[in-house]
Amino acid sequence: MKCHSKITLYPQQHHRHQGFVKDLEVPLVPDGIQANPPLVREDLLFERFRRMKAPEFEGTTDPIEADNWLIDIQVILDFMGITKREKVLCVSFALKKDARHWWMTVQMRRDVAAMSWQDFVTEFRMMYYNSEILAAQQDKFTSLKQGSMTVLEAVKKFEQLACLCP
Repeated sequence: MKCHSKITLYPQQHHRHQGFVKDLEVPLVPDGIQANPPLVREDLLFERFRRMKAPEFEGTTDPIEADNWLIDIQVILDFMGITKREKVLCVSFALKKDARHWWMTVQMRRDVAAMSWQDFVTEFRMMYYNSEILAAQQDKFTSLKQGSMTVLEAVKKFEQLACLCP
């Protein structure tokens, strides 16, 4: 595959060069050399992601743990300033063990090549935000009392549980 750059002639240039085509393609790599920018881009993307020391996710039955991982990974992906599609590519690299198996089943039933970041988050939440456990966590939220906790501990617990409430 050859990499080409497209040069567009402006109207005044076109008028002067009646014999030339309007769009002229000029190879940027010599003949015989293969260039594959998308693969190079993905390699660089994964290298950047790896250097960010993104946390791995192995799967869990605890929605708070899943939510904490999702928040941590979103911070890294937002900092990287990448596209929504690239976020899905990167995050799939951080899935291990049970989470990797879950992702493989998602790939079997969906076209993940076209999956948006929001689609990934929806799939993730459907899997790791178990409705029974989530309901129990929401009950804890509504009945939360400071009790023997310090104010700081109570606020921390409140914020953890609040993230899981609609």
